[in-house]
Amino acid sequence: MKFGMAKYEQFLNDRINDLNNQPLKIAVTGSSGQGKSSLINTIRGLKADSDGAAKVDSVECTKNVTEYPDPNHPNLIYYDLPGVGTPNFSRDEYFNIIKKQTYDSVGFEDFDFFLILSADRFTEDDVWLAKYINKHGREFYFIRTKVDNDLRSSAEDYPDSYNEENILETIRNNYLEQLHKLNLGKTGSRDIDRSKRIFLLSAKFAHSTKWDFPHMITSLLEDYPITKRESIIISITSNCEAIIRKKVDVLRSRIWMFALGGGLGGAIPIPGVSVIADQAMVKAALYIYKENLGLDDESLKKLAASSNVAFQAIIKKLISSAVYSAYFIGSESTKYVIAHGSEDTLKTVTKHLIGDGSEEILKAVTKHLIGDGSEQTLKVLLKEVTKVSPIIGTVVGSSLGFGATYYQLHQMLNDLEQATFDVMTYVTKASSKQKRYRDEL
Repeated sequence: MKFGMAKYEQFLNDRINDLNNQPLKIAVTGSSGQGKSSLINTIRGLKADSDGAAKVDSVECTKNVTEYPDPNHPNLIYYDLPGVGTPNFSRDEYFNIIKKQTYDSVGFEDFDFFLILSADRFTEDDVWLAKYINKHGREFYFIRTKVDNDLRSSAEDYPDSYNEENILETIRNNYLEQLHKLNLGKTGSRDIDRSKRIFLLSAKFAHSTKWDFPHMITSLLEDYPITKRESIIISITSNCEAIIRKKVDVLRSRIWMFALGGGLGGAIPIPGVSVIADQAMVKAALYIYKENLGLDDESLKKLAASSNVAFQAIIKKLISSAVYSAYFIGSESTKYVIAHGSEDTLKTVTKHLIGDGSEEILKAVTKHLIGDGSEQTLKVLLKEVTKVSPIIGTVVGSSLGFGATYYQLHQMLNDLEQATFDVMTYVTKASSKQKRYRDEL
């Protein structure tokens, strides 16, 4: 049975790695100055001055293919391609040149999706590329960038008659006329509605929730090759509610794998092993859920930096609920649970520690209790520990079994989903409040 558990752990690791390591390649093409670098940064959740961000320069021309992996999921790579017809990138040799310049000799057939960008009108070369992509069975979107500039100019020129909706509709209709000439719906195209291929947006990070940007991301996930759809959902960086729900759906569909691993431990006739097996699966799932929902320390720090909201404030928001706080025991989060947690929070955390905690987690919390815990904090924790286990350190309980482990993971994922939404709402409001304050100065 020990051999069987080892085999299952390997199976579980392989399945997780299959999801997180599947190659995902998105081509972003267009002539210089169309906003490619800004779009690549924003999709990856990066500002122009963030570490690893693509250089944003409206003057410098894109002369070579540049690869930008997602900072959290390096299996997802965005390729900044020079536009067709630009110097050294003729139509006939376009994809051959790209293959020579990419690190892994990426050819046309290796790209999963194409984003064709233009800040004005699409050129004949852009239309040629769209036809080529469509003919060979790949999907593409036309991305009309810098609509913020169009709207601002119109508001300045026509302040009395300015209507944002009408302006956007006019721009969209102009591109629909161009798409009509492509005769979409034939070879290689699954999308009959041409309007679904046009997205009007600003590629700037500050505008990632405006105009068609959120819709473009959700559509990209829906139109992505079906064999890689779960991987792109998990890998893409986004704080959009619809995408977070998609991530949760993917994670929920894989609960059975962790629950089965815990259930198998119950068949081992050694006292305590079944409990360890159950909780090892729960711990592994918790780590993956937090990482993929952006609730781990590293992701929260990036969120704090990009939104100009203090990391400590975000952690305080997470531990404000006794239900959610127990899931956020970690190297840094623990300090805030101990320092700021209410009595209800501490009680809930203690129950999770005794029932679900690994030795590593217990050691981490104990360390912070000794260093940071007040007398009242220690009293609350000791009281709760005694309720659960009169003899501290004794493993009490029996195997949760497949069904109970499944239920526990399901509930845990629901709690983390709600925690993600709460954090996003808090950060959005806090960031907007800071912006209003700066504007008033």
